[in-house]
Parts: sequence; C-alpha cells; structure tokens
Amino acid sequence: HQIYTWLHHQPEGMDKDALKQSLLQVDSYGGVINEYSSASTPVPQRSSIMKLQYQTYWNNDSLPGQRHGGASREQAQAHLDWINGFYLSVYADYGGTPNPQNDKDGVVDGCYYNYPDCDLGTHENGKIDQAMELYFQENYRRAPRNLVQVKQQWDPQNYFRHAQSIPVK
Repeated sequence: HQIYTWLHHQPEGMDKDALKQSLLQVDSYGGVINEYSSASTPVPQRSSIMKLQYQTYWNNDSLPGQRHGGASREQAQAHLDWINGFYLSVYADYGGTPNPQNDKDGVVDGCYYNYPDCDLGTHENGKIDQAMELYFQENYRRAPRNLVQVKQQWDPQNYFRHAQSIPVK
C-alpha cells in the first residue's frame, strides 16, 4: 500500500514532472544464490527473493559552483525529502529501515552493502554499528569468522576506510 501511495504522491509545491525520474526498482533474486548459507559470504541475504532500490534523479541547471544554493538546494531537498519519506513509510513497522530484528513476519532481510546509504549510519555520526548490522547481520560481529576480525587481521591500521567501512574495533 505504501509503495503505491508514494509512487503516486506529488509533494506540494513540486512541479508535476519533477518526479519523472523517481522510482522503486525491484530486482528478483533466487536460484543458485539461495543454495548458499548466510555465513558463506559476508553478504548474508541468501534467502531473499527480491531486492528493492529506491531512486530519485533530477536535473540541476545551476551555474558551476552554485549548485548548493537557492533553487538548486530547494530542488535537491525536495527530492531527498520525498525519497526519505517513501523509504521510512515502507519500513515504518520495522523502525524505519528493513531491520530483520524488528520483523515478526520474516519479510525483510536488511540492506545491501553495495548500495551504501549514509542515512543508515556512519563512523562520523556514531551509528556505524547500526548500519553494519543492517548490511551484514550476524556476519558483522557475531559469526565465528566475522568481518570485524577479518578487518583486524588484514587492515589493522584502518588504511582502507570510508564513511561506512568496517571498523577495526
């Protein structure tokens, strides 16, 4: 219901064609990927049958160096508000993200690491563990061969790092 509602939602004050490039991409999963256990690779979502990608695009016709001001900033914020509202409403029953720990029906399976989303948490905002749990679930810290231990072994100086990299500790 929320998906239909948001894909037909026109925010007040936004041009009627503004969301032409906003969508929900649904990728089907299954087949051989489902034959492996959730611990066989860092990405545990091995039993998923679908992956959802929330996307919004817009043209920014601002002059070079001025893309963060005025109408361009308002345009960007309107798109971000729309996509964030869409995402949060779809996962409202799970705490605003597809968190399997809050899912009594077993229909959500976390997030896919190859589509990084800093809104889930970063090192800078102190919510990196929250994001890593959504991406890797038990493979993050709880599995016998977890990703934090792998990071400690192969990159103890934390040379390879970014906003959502696996922490050393």
